[in-house]
Amino acid sequence: MNQIYVDQGLQQLLGRLITPSFKYRLFINNLTPNRGTVLGDMTPATFTGSDPIIVAAGDFSIGTTVGHVGTRIAPPIAFTNGSGGDTSAYGYYVTDADDTNLLFAARFDAAPVTKADGESFIVIPIIGDFSQLAA
Repeated sequence: MNQIYVDQGLQQLLGRLITPSFKYRLFINNLTPNRGTVLGDMTPATFTGSDPIIVAAGDFSIGTTVGHVGTRIAPPIAFTNGSGGDTSAYGYYVTDADDTNLLFAARFDAAPVTKADGESFIVIPIIGDFSQLAA
């Protein structure tokens, strides 16, 4: 039996599933996240400007449903390279507020992405019911 979510119900559910806050970080190892990825697989970026960025539940203010796939989006966040030179990252990952659970991760489409000193890695916080798209 398949459980079916109507579009409005999907948006309500996504809004309720958002934890009080998420911690976004960049990872610098050559990893392609999959359903078996665990927190220990990630090598966090440590350059100046790569501190975790907290995105609160209330920041996810945009909700859309297209083709019965629902998402919630927060404003873009920036990890500004303050290392004094070029630095690279392969993607980002998200943990709960206590850093005990890996919630989700994404590899940049053009990984690794290199930024010069003063440039930023931009991440758009998004959650949704599209995990079926992952390998």
